[in-house]
Amino acid sequence: MAPAKTPAHARISTQSGFTLMEVVVAMMLVGIGFAMALSAMSGSLRLSQRALEYDNAMLLANSKLDEILASPTYDVVEETSSDTPDVYGGVAYSYRIEINPVPILTREQRKLLKSEMTLNEIHIVVHWGGNEETVSRVYELTAYRLSKSTNLQDDLDDEEGGGSKDGAAGGNAGAAGGSSSASGGTRS
Repeated sequence: MAPAKTPAHARISTQSGFTLMEVVVAMMLVGIGFAMALSAMSGSLRLSQRALEYDNAMLLANSKLDEILASPTYDVVEETSSDTPDVYGGVAYSYRIEINPVPILTREQRKLLKSEMTLNEIHIVVHWGGNEETVSRVYELTAYRLSKSTNLQDDLDDEEGGGSKDGAAGGNAGAAGGSSSASGGTRS
């Protein structure tokens, strides 16, 4: 005898596999995962590039500081001007150097002691970036140097005039071409 036929809606399917809806949902989840991974890698690359730029700025500032400290008269060789910045890793850096006397004794005390020592603050500021798309970044370095004055009367006159002088040669000079910095920390 032949088996009884069951209606079509009552049959249990013996086929295995995924439905179209399950495949679409799985593809969406994989796509979202890939998008998040690519976004994280992109952010990591940007942070790595920014850290490299700060490292280059710090190296430039330290090299300019070493150049200044190696010269007993603060003569700084101007390798670049503000028109031609240094380029490291495809990024243009400019720097500014300021050397100012720091008054540790009053004018009268210096005359009385006939002190030939002068404390100078060396401030280096490095700038890079800063176009229509990005904000300019700055790295600052400040150091102090105790040195023998070449002329006590000139130093006393400098203190009366206040501020720094432009130029990089002699005694307590002011600014030299370029820009760089370090000791005050960094800011962007």
